[in-house]
Amino acid sequence: DTVRHLAVLDFPDLPRSPSFTAEHLPSLFRYYSESNPDLEIVKDGMIANSSSWGCVYNTFDALEGEYLDHLRKKMGHCRVLAVGPLSSVGRVTPNLDLSDSLLAWLDGCPNGSVVYVCFGTQKLLKRAQMDALAFGLERSGVRFIWVVKPVTAQQVADGYGPVPNGFENRVSGRGMVIK
Repeated sequence: DTVRHLAVLDFPDLPRSPSFTAEHLPSLFRYYSESNPDLEIVKDGMIANSSSWGCVYNTFDALEGEYLDHLRKKMGHCRVLAVGPLSSVGRVTPNLDLSDSLLAWLDGCPNGSVVYVCFGTQKLLKRAQMDALAFGLERSGVRFIWVVKPVTAQQVADGYGPVPNGFENRVSGRGMVIK
């Protein structure tokens, strides 16, 4: 409950001492409550992870090296491993048809002519942000691949947005949306 009521939450122990408004924190932290037994299980798991032999993260040193170094220092060992980016994280089975069609489409595009848009496997955009990004991609006329994390009904109710209706049809041939 405390996190939801803070205007800004500071993380002074992290590199560059970031600050975030509560709305920019992952939903797990925004809705955490000491009295919620389900979230207590998640908290216990996070604590157990910090005392494990090592940790594996879907990232790479060139992107988040200073944070990986911070974790290594905090954990007291160097078994903090970066193995990313992992493109199929969260998928039950890779979609081979999509991979084949995507590669065939890319092979037909001139080198350097495709914009890649992706905010990672954890980030969701609010509905207005999704609409604005879709509008910009559509109006730009550029070729693009947009990787989008699907939203649940609850996330939509919380204001997060899916790809706008009809967008994929309107940009067919010059843009691909991967969900």
